[in-house]
Amino acid sequence: MTAEEQALHAKLKGRLWRLNNLYWIEDKRGRKVKFRLNWAQRAFLAAMHWLNVILKARQLGMSTLMAIYMLDTCLFGRNKTCGIIDKTDPDAKKKLNKMKFAYDNLDCEDRCSGANTAALGAMIKGDVRLIADNGHELKFSNESKIWAGTSLRGGTLQILHVSELGYIAANFPKKAEESRSGAFNTVDQGCVIVIESTHEGGKTGLNYEMIVTAQESPADPSPLDWRFHFYAWWQDTEYSLANPKPVTDEKMLQYFAQLEEQHGISLTPGQQAWYAGKARTQKAAMKKEYPSTPEEAVNAVIKGAIYGEQISQMRAAGRICEFNLQPGMPIYCPWDIGVSDFVDLWFVQPVGMQHLVFDFYENSGYGVAHYVEYVRAWEKKHGVTITLHILPHDAGHRQFGVSDSNGKSMSVIQQLYTMGITNAVVVSRTSDVWIGINQLRAMMPNMVFHKTNCQKDRVKDGRRYPSGIGALESYRKADDSNTTILKEAPLHDDNSHASDALRAYAEGFAAGMISPHAFNEPGKKKSVTVHTGSKRELTDDEIDFPIVTATKPNFRKIRVKK
Repeated sequence: MTAEEQALHAKLKGRLWRLNNLYWIEDKRGRKVKFRLNWAQRAFLAAMHWLNVILKARQLGMSTLMAIYMLDTCLFGRNKTCGIIDKTDPDAKKKLNKMKFAYDNLDCEDRCSGANTAALGAMIKGDVRLIADNGHELKFSNESKIWAGTSLRGGTLQILHVSELGYIAANFPKKAEESRSGAFNTVDQGCVIVIESTHEGGKTGLNYEMIVTAQESPADPSPLDWRFHFYAWWQDTEYSLANPKPVTDEKMLQYFAQLEEQHGISLTPGQQAWYAGKARTQKAAMKKEYPSTPEEAVNAVIKGAIYGEQISQMRAAGRICEFNLQPGMPIYCPWDIGVSDFVDLWFVQPVGMQHLVFDFYENSGYGVAHYVEYVRAWEKKHGVTITLHILPHDAGHRQFGVSDSNGKSMSVIQQLYTMGITNAVVVSRTSDVWIGINQLRAMMPNMVFHKTNCQKDRVKDGRRYPSGIGALESYRKADDSNTTILKEAPLHDDNSHASDALRAYAEGFAAGMISPHAFNEPGKKKSVTVHTGSKRELTDDEIDFPIVTATKPNFRKIRVKK
């Protein structure tokens, strides 16, 4: 062995040297090149923890880094097991093929760099032979192996790489949950999990949960805490144009100014030109694929979003902010009563042409009495009285297992009336859900949301549920992932209940129910006044509640034992 070879051999003890000198890959242009750590890969390795969540822009080489890192772990460690979970089986196999390519070319001559490692590579291949390659597993003679697929269960992993969890969680939520319950638990304490992904799916799903969990971890995380890593497009020197033409688009210039003012991100003319040019093709997907900040990534408009564009415009216009209730003005409380016993409430105050969406509440596992108690406590806290409760059409027949003194089941509206909530109406069912959706869309330019009250996620039984605004952003059309066709029907998921409740407000507004005057005095049971001013006296054994349509109010009589 020559002196040069002996010097190189001594360097094999250093992982960083090995990663930067031993392995060959195919670059973005399909050329065979030596793997060299770029700025993002170096930054991640320097900050790498046991449990890691990487939120990133496209094409920063994180998947390639993890492929080489796991191959290196297996070649220089006995009985190591690594795993890859990807969004599709072909994608998982591609990552395995990157490792196979790097292994096969370990003994390739390198006449261009300062360190010709061909002899070292040949020695490594001789010591650690590849004995199995079936498309889902690479197995080596030192008993180390690498598995790849769309899910992993069983066995014990020293390193787990989950790629594109954002896509998996948004399109295959059950498969994402399988990763949490299955694959995550195959990695013992003190071993490594790396979740790396661009984000999609808004403020819901496992990837969003993992991002928030990692962001909320302590500055000095334990082996059981997650560490958050973010790598933006503007940090990469390749995302810039030489000799750029000045950007003239006013909205784009406003965006660049906002980045500098709010985040201290100052872009060069070349970066501005690159971003503007890329955005002309990417359009709404730009902030998902090439985010400037972590907040931008999770707030990006998702595929098939029903209210996404409207919420995005609210953010840009500063209409998600802090404000106080206006004294003396009415407050409306639209409800949704979910099939899976979720109940959602919004608290909205119309002031002039604006609708101030002041608060939001969601819970499950409770009967109607819980929400009545919550409303009473809310009224007491703010020193106000709800003017009108707006309930969905099924409140007239949906039940929560409560019966009257005769043993007859009571609907939600009946229960509310017997509990003293007599200022409640039921909106009639529309012939098409899109009528109400479009009514709400039309109102949104005049809506202002309370940032703190409406943008706080709810955590229950260890699971994170979206905030009111998060649910609106993530409410989307059903996506048939097999055909990539968006169906003309909203997807029923964790975002539906909050969206349906606010839609009830829009339907009530379209029916003429929303006004700056109180609908009825609280606690008054003998008469009900609706927006037309019509009044009807009730007998002692009746409770009447209005069902409001877009044309006129109708009354449904229900008898309740008093």
